[in-house]
Amino acid sequence: MLKRGRLGNDWLVGVDGMVNPRIARADVVGRAEELSLLESLLKETADGSGGAAILEGEPGIGKSRIVEALCDTALSNGSSVYRGTGQEFGVERPFGVIWQALEGRLSRNDDRQKIAALLEDAPTEFGADRRFVIIDAIEDAFEHEAQVRPVLLSIDDAHWADASSILTLHALAQRRDLKVLLLVSCRPVPRSAELKRLIDDLTGSGSALVTLRPLDDDAVAELARVRLGSEPGDSLKQQLRRAGGNPLFVLELLEGLSEEDMLRFDGDLAEAPRSVQPPPSLRALIIRRLSFMDESSVELLRTAAVLGDQFSAQDLATVTGTSLTTVLDRMKEPIAAGVIDATEETFSFQHDVVREALYGDVATAVRKGLHLHIGRVLAASGASKIRVAHHVSLGAELGDREAVTWMREAALAVGPQDPNLAVDLLDRAADLLPPDDPERDGLLLEEILRLMFAGRLERASDLADELRRRVAGTPLEAMVDTQRLGILSLQFRVHEMARLADQILENDDLPEDLRMQTVVASAASRLAGGDIQGAKSRMAEARAYTESVPDSTAAGLYLWLAAALLIYEGRFTQAAERLEQALPRTEMFLGGRGQGLDFVGYGYTVGADDVQKARTTLEQGRAELEHRGALSYVVEYHWLRANLEFAAGNWDDALVEMSAANDLGAETGTFGVAIGAAPDPTILIRLFRGDPLGAMQALQVADGYESGMFVSHWLEPIRALVEDASGDRPGALSRLRAWHRDMDRKAFVPDLRTIGRSLARLYREVGDPDLLAHALAGARDAHERADGLKSMESATLLVEGLIEEDVDRVLTAVDAAREAERAFDLAEACAEAGAALLRRGDADAGRSFAMEAWAIYDDLGASRQEAVLAQDLRDLGVRRGSRGKRGRPSLGWDSLTQSERRVVDLVGEGLTNREIGTRLFVSKGTVATHLRNVFRKLEVTSRTELAAEAARRRD
Repeated sequence: MLKRGRLGNDWLVGVDGMVNPRIARADVVGRAEELSLLESLLKETADGSGGAAILEGEPGIGKSRIVEALCDTALSNGSSVYRGTGQEFGVERPFGVIWQALEGRLSRNDDRQKIAALLEDAPTEFGADRRFVIIDAIEDAFEHEAQVRPVLLSIDDAHWADASSILTLHALAQRRDLKVLLLVSCRPVPRSAELKRLIDDLTGSGSALVTLRPLDDDAVAELARVRLGSEPGDSLKQQLRRAGGNPLFVLELLEGLSEEDMLRFDGDLAEAPRSVQPPPSLRALIIRRLSFMDESSVELLRTAAVLGDQFSAQDLATVTGTSLTTVLDRMKEPIAAGVIDATEETFSFQHDVVREALYGDVATAVRKGLHLHIGRVLAASGASKIRVAHHVSLGAELGDREAVTWMREAALAVGPQDPNLAVDLLDRAADLLPPDDPERDGLLLEEILRLMFAGRLERASDLADELRRRVAGTPLEAMVDTQRLGILSLQFRVHEMARLADQILENDDLPEDLRMQTVVASAASRLAGGDIQGAKSRMAEARAYTESVPDSTAAGLYLWLAAALLIYEGRFTQAAERLEQALPRTEMFLGGRGQGLDFVGYGYTVGADDVQKARTTLEQGRAELEHRGALSYVVEYHWLRANLEFAAGNWDDALVEMSAANDLGAETGTFGVAIGAAPDPTILIRLFRGDPLGAMQALQVADGYESGMFVSHWLEPIRALVEDASGDRPGALSRLRAWHRDMDRKAFVPDLRTIGRSLARLYREVGDPDLLAHALAGARDAHERADGLKSMESATLLVEGLIEEDVDRVLTAVDAAREAERAFDLAEACAEAGAALLRRGDADAGRSFAMEAWAIYDDLGASRQEAVLAQDLRDLGVRRGSRGKRGRPSLGWDSLTQSERRVVDLVGEGLTNREIGTRLFVSKGTVATHLRNVFRKLEVTSRTELAAEAARRRD
């Protein structure tokens, strides 16, 4: 007996989000293992440990049904659920998918308002990258939500998610300390570079990758049994095998057989004729299934498919030229059939496969015309430039300048929130113009700038080289070369930078200020590469212009470079003053005032002994750059803050800052900027803590960059000390001789702080008069130029006193070190003073100084220096005596540093990482690094566990 209409119109049941409410969760057929794994991750999240999972599979394989089931479980367990879905045309909306998940659902009004305001804000600075500011706000929101209850964030169809949303997911995925489970579902293809990187990083860090395979025959039979309410017979099973194990195909085939009255039910058995042939493709299946609706409704759906996954009734009415009433009337049937979901404001296709089928069913020429028409209608109605540009570009033909204009304006509008999307828009616009069109070259030049701001330096470099070859000999040549110069600067490729600057200067038609900027850039690259005379010669060329036009960009660059030269001549105080003058003249550069503060902070950090002023200056500059999105330069701030904390005796904090610098450097791809700023204190901390192997490993960071003067000035003596500690004294001495000769030839004064005593002791121990003479001459030059800088006075007096065996000079060095408040330098001076006084017979004073040094070494964990001091005292017949418990343990509550304890206290107060950073005057990245260390030491995995442990300690 044939039962027509047995399945009804509730089609696509239980698959990828098209869920018949009558189908129970148990009907996720053949996916029990996958669902169980995801539910176990959900339980781990509820227990306090965040995580992530990727769910992948072909269209119709059941991804959204599993997501739906997991969301149901999460809700029933008291978790907060946020769910967003990528849309094929949604890539044109920065942060679109993530905001879709959050909008109207966040519990805190402050978080909602802040994110919404940032998404609407359009900074006026060209090149400002606001993505990371927005991501920080979203991350803060999730921290707040996860403090209340566990969170499931599900992103379906992530293959269509915009790049900014993917970047946000990447940031959230790093936050394993939060009770947040991130579930990303996607197809194997297409897969953007951003999504591929996210998936690679997640799987590389141990996140679950759940791949949905086709259902086996037993599962297909079970799906048919659930759907039909009858056992499928052998003939029907044979027909269902043609669906290839895809649940959507299985269900569609069942629906097709039912519509054609080809299903026969005999008791509990369902059968089908053996001769039935299914439609040849999924698109044909779907279009065939839609034929039961009125043709006017289907035609309206085709236009809606061209509009996008989501659309408003008003947009559809405007585009089709029909009344709003007519549109609403024609949408009733698709809504009733479960093809369309309706909310108060928008319609959306319940399944992307349906929209794709309808979209593909429109002839290509008609589709292009529709896109063009939609773009123009949307433009007339005041729609966003990005939305208009997308449709116009899909309908445009080669040479369509209207489309080019829309895409260029859209790139300018979207650039601050999504530089990568701006690049894509400019790329598409350029493809619409002939290769020899001058406007195309301008688009590509703008694209190069965007690539630089997006941190895609390799692509920017390749495109710049390609464009340079084409525009050689034209006025655009200088503009392209200027951008190439900026790329090389970010990559710290100083020798190539010098060659390119000189090449640019061969152009006689350069505007004067651009010429002077290039002259100064040429001088800077020469200074970085060690060509001091060449740098000074270039600076002389620019002096007259910069003095006559003091408010010019070139003048600001000139003052900065003059300060850099003063630093390497040992005139730190003068350098800081010069940088103060340069500050208001750097507004034209990426980062504006923030970048100027960067170099002022550099002068204070390296050249001044006011630690608090240095911290304030650095943090103000960092906050400014983060606000502008110039994260490439924030790497340098962490590096300089690490040097500051090292000098102040906060070695563990210095290591934390260097870790933050490394993380951010890897993220931005512009790590080379920081290497020339100051030493990597990690090397010396490892060395002085008795870990020469760790110091050698830290040295490898610097080896990846050009070893110009900025690097060799500080790197070579430190490398030599590490080599000596590792047993290669001949190699160390050879390196030091070459370094001294290089410093003498270039008239640079070495910075002897921190390392001066170790160098002088090494020279004295091997009895090398030439090296001793070099060290003494360098110390005297530095002392003469110290200009009241106590840290420099202390270092130079200590070297002079040690080499000349002048106890009074050593004692004066101790006094100067106390004023400078540099802990390790004070310990070094006290150690030498103690030994010198003991040798002179002043036992009480000598022992007092030695014990002071020992206490500082002990606090810093400088075991190598403790061993040196112990040997000196043993040689003089002095023993330290009882020392009690030494240092901090490596694990447990007592292992936490003072900074880590402060962070723990603030976590206990419920503050987010950003709020903690603001309270402690450090970056969010620094707080995250502190927390990683705390989790390791306390053997906890989440903020929840940490807060509970902190509460127990307080009780």
